[in-house]
Amino acid sequence: WLSFTLEFLVYVYGGYFGGGMGIVMLSALALCGVGDVHAANGLKSILAFAINTAAVLVLGSLGPLHWPLAFAMAVGAALGGWLGAQFATRAASGAVRWLVVALGAALAALFFWRSAIQPNLSL
Repeated sequence: WLSFTLEFLVYVYGGYFGGGMGIVMLSALALCGVGDVHAANGLKSILAFAINTAAVLVLGSLGPLHWPLAFAMAVGAALGGWLGAQFATRAASGAVRWLVVALGAALAALFFWRSAIQPNLSL
């Protein structure tokens, strides 16, 4: 139940907000017992695709959606996912794990700084 609840919360967060979802999902998968970072990264990519597809369908049916921007973001996400997978499969597991931790910490610090230190600064 803990794994299901944790992953469900990540999916809701990712579908609504999406910022840093990959890092959050990798952390959640590690907490749920997925030890191999390459397996977790592959699972994360499949789940992120499903989450984003569901979010676009739900949010697009509930209100206005700017489809050209949504398409551009989908292309960018697909390209970034493909390039990230190319890097991750060639790199050592330890290097990928440390890169994920470093990027997560840097993004958390940036988001904190922008929201707490300079609340009037637009993201």
